[in-house]
Amino acid sequence: MASYNGTAIIPVVSVVKDYFPHVAVESFPRKASVGEIKLPVVRIEPSHKAREGRPPSGLSG
Repeated sequence: MASYNGTAIIPVVSVVKDYFPHVAVESFPRKASVGEIKLPVVRIEPSHKAREGRPPSGLSG
């Protein structure tokens, strides 16, 4: 993904800004985890305060 400079995990903030501007950043991970948005979201650490993101595969840009 050239638009993300080869980043392995794209921050949720960037995904929401670029593809889901109608969804609040805070609610995106929850919607993805319950299947309302069908994209995988990963946490860098098990902590709830850990940063979240998604792999670039499946995003077109």
